Amino acid sequence: MSGNTLSVINEEALGGLIEEIDALITEKVYEFQQAKIDLFWLTGEALRKFEKENGTGITELVLAVARDNRLSNKQMGERNLFWALKIYDKYPTREFPDDKATSLTKIKKQLTDGKDEECEHEETVMECHCKKCHKKL
Repeated sequence: MSGNTLSVINEEALGGLIEEIDALITEKVYEFQQAKIDLFWLTGEALRKFEKENGTGITELVLAVARDNRLSNKQMGERNLFWALKIYDKYPTREFPDDKATSLTKIKKQLTDGKDEECEHEETVMECHCKKCHKKL
């Protein structure tokens, strides 16, 4: 039955519908990517504001927020909170690369590739924390 149904559909009209749906998908995926970037930037801004107003160390603050159960299902754990800070610090005026293909993944890649800035640190020390109690190791 479905084979016969397609034979009565105007191919030109169907092509127009497909193009319309494709355009909608492209537009909404772009909007979704921009919303994710905005979410990370706004989260970074909120963390920096709290840090400044309360004199809290940023690592301790991120760990406290990450441990709080109210955000446990929101995909904003320790790693993403630190990414939010990096994105906010890199783009403090909220002016992101003006590229339709820009995504959170591409921004993270730019931040880790060191293309924009040379590292001024002589050595790097990675801080490790226990996943259970979050004490510094």
